Amino acid sequence: MGGKGSGVTSKRQHYLPRKYSEGALARLDRRYRDARHMLAAIEQMKADQGDAPLSFVKLRLIQRTAHLDALLITEEARLAKGENVDLARYLATLQTFVRLASTLGLERRARKVVTLRDYVAARSVVPASTPEAEAPE
Repeated sequence: MGGKGSGVTSKRQHYLPRKYSEGALARLDRRYRDARHMLAAIEQMKADQGDAPLSFVKLRLIQRTAHLDALLITEEARLAKGENVDLARYLATLQTFVRLASTLGLERRARKVVTLRDYVAARSVVPASTPEAEAPE
């Protein structure tokens, strides 16, 4: 039903937009304040997750949370200027932002920190089989 050549067309799109590409956020033009803010928010949220590697889904949640944050800031700036703001849209965006932030975790996670003593001890150990340790013949 509705297959190729049947004359029935689907109104749903089954593909990503042509201009979308993986890593598009990393290529944002950093001359724009909004892009710098969004990229900084992404880096901060990633740092707040601690040492554990981020899953694909968690990384996407972070990116989308940063995007919602930028949208909220834009609406709040419009409100501060006295412009009309669609309050229902603002509140829905805020609710979604809070839900995503709660999913990611509102608290920072501790990272493993190497003490200065351990760092110096690790750097001072020289393996005996290095080319510098062997005498030239």
